[in-house]
Amino acid sequence: PSRETQEARRSWEELAARQPGDYTSPYADRMEDLLRQMESREAFSYDPSRDEMFRRYARLYQRQGQTAMEDTLGQAAGLTGGYDSSYARQAGQQEYNRYMQELAALVPQLQQDAWDRYETQGQALLDQYKLLQGQDEDAYGQWRDRVEDWQDASRQARDRYESLEKQDYSNYLALMKYYASRAKQEQDAALAQQKLEASAASESLERTMNTYLSQGDTGRVKQLFLQYRDRMTPLQKRRFEKLMGKYNIPMTE
Repeated sequence: PSRETQEARRSWEELAARQPGDYTSPYADRMEDLLRQMESREAFSYDPSRDEMFRRYARLYQRQGQTAMEDTLGQAAGLTGGYDSSYARQAGQQEYNRYMQELAALVPQLQQDAWDRYETQGQALLDQYKLLQGQDEDAYGQWRDRVEDWQDASRQARDRYESLEKQDYSNYLALMKYYASRAKQEQDAALAQQKLEASAASESLERTMNTYLSQGDTGRVKQLFLQYRDRMTPLQKRRFEKLMGKYNIPMTE
């Protein structure tokens, strides 16, 4: 691979190593706590004795009723010369009961107020949960954006590396083809030179043999044939064998 391809691979591997981790919600614990609070809420029920507002009214009306009863008893005693009477007690009790009836008349409204508080508390928990849920969705969306950005960058880096690697291989094949062509040309040239040299040597050898044959020196002709026989091509060998056969010269030692 070329230097550019190696650098592209390193860039791709570095990007791959920076892959964002799995999403972890920063709001999960708080949302889970709110969900437990909503699920664990008891069904609404109203008990005046457990209602702090009712108890305040009760203490107030009891004091006022007690005061009214005592005033009524005092007034009745004044009318009877200071003597207690059943009438005075009955009048005082009626006055006290009137205040208790007014207190009892407040119960429906206090119950409605308690229901409104119950609903308001539940809605507040739900609103907090929805708020955190929206924030969690925003955080998840930001995480998804980072993941997609990383995926796009990583894919581009990989594509660039693969493109450069493919180009490197294409260049390598072209270079190998070029060198193979050069090598063949050189080989063909060498073969042509060898053939040329062999042809020249063959012609020179044949002239020399003909000279010896014209002198009747067949022994030197045989000696030359045996000396160069192993370096002759099949065609050259047949040519010289034919020449020697013409003069009945044995071709073995």
